[in-house]
Amino acid sequence: MHTHDLSAWQHDHHFGADTSSAERSTRLVMWITAAMMMVEIGAGWWFNSMALLADGWHMSSHALAIGLSAFAYAAARRYARDPRFAFGTWKIEVLGGFASALVLLGIAALMVVGSLVVVAASVGFRRSLWLVAAGLAAHGVMDFFHGQLVVNPGVPAWWPAFCGSYDVAAAGYLAWRLTRGPTPRAPVAAASGRV
Repeated sequence: MHTHDLSAWQHDHHFGADTSSAERSTRLVMWITAAMMMVEIGAGWWFNSMALLADGWHMSSHALAIGLSAFAYAAARRYARDPRFAFGTWKIEVLGGFASALVLLGIAALMVVGSLVVVAASVGFRRSLWLVAAGLAAHGVMDFFHGQLVVNPGVPAWWPAFCGSYDVAAAGYLAWRLTRGPTPRAPVAAASGRV
């Protein structure tokens, strides 16, 4: 064990600038975003508006990301004088911003995948029913994992399994029908006279 006094070589590791104004502003924006999210979800449910519900849930991703940033500001302030952070706590704020970006990127990727499934189904009805079968199967697989990925308090617990089972069964039946003979005409093409 050392018997030397090391206080002459020790110094404060608080290198960060005062970010209290930015922290207050971030918290304010987080609460405004959360309030708007609740208003949109409530109004969407009350008026049966899918657009308001979708935007409300979209706002929840922003509230979460901004909340992560607010948490990072608070943690950086709390541990500013902690000697375990040799170069200050600014890295907590940077990691908070990075985590927020990853959350928003993940949600954007889920939105892109969902949009591609809808586009494939739309094109499938016009061009090939095989795309419809693939879209139904993909939606069914997503339904089986839906409960682990998304929390929907208004959806009965049995619904994702039922919906997934139906989608996979419908995809299988459609694929079976498509392999049995001539490809049936797509509904839109048949109605418009195109083959």
